[in-house]
Amino acid sequence: MKKIFDEVNLNGLHLKNRLIRSATWEGLADDAGHMPEKLYEIYTDLAKGGVGCIISGFTSVADNDHYFGGIARLSNDGLIAEHKRLTDIAHAENCKKCAAAGIDSIEVSGNGTSVPNIHAGVNEAYFKDFALGLTDETNVPVILVGGHRSIENMEKVLNEGRIECLSLSRPLVREPNLPQRWLGGDCSPSKCISCNMCYRTPAHECVFKFR
Repeated sequence: MKKIFDEVNLNGLHLKNRLIRSATWEGLADDAGHMPEKLYEIYTDLAKGGVGCIISGFTSVADNDHYFGGIARLSNDGLIAEHKRLTDIAHAENCKKCAAAGIDSIEVSGNGTSVPNIHAGVNEAYFKDFALGLTDETNVPVILVGGHRSIENMEKVLNEGRIECLSLSRPLVREPNLPQRWLGGDCSPSKCISCNMCYRTPAHECVFKFR
């Protein structure tokens, strides 16, 4: 039986647990794609919070792509050092480096689909059926994101099929230390109420942090 805090290997990538921080748009970079100190602070908190792997936020490889405001860029050699620093922050907390080439895994997600009003044990894991279908079509490890709030439901999803890991976005905006809280014995569901108000704040921070 698969558990959230099992160690797992994804095509050579060794993770200390099955929790992954999904790609999240922070909206902090300047027009040229440079990262401010605030962004590094966010990743430091995430790395210390206990996730097995961090997928960095949306990043453009073009100089003139304005699909999202404040998007980080990796469109020229001058930006490499900033991304290396971001990677070093994650690796400093015992994350392992990715395989040198090839597809290590597929994260099943969608665009503009942060569904509101998620309730633990009621309507979690809204991409689950698609992800389970994908596991029948590929041998690449599948990661599922979207509406995870409780350990009970997350481990149920892990054991319904060949989904190997689960990604979190908004719950880690609310509680960067959520994995550590769960691992420490407080297994109550995520405090995220899925209001999506974080999308209206600078750096997409949880509004409850300001209260």
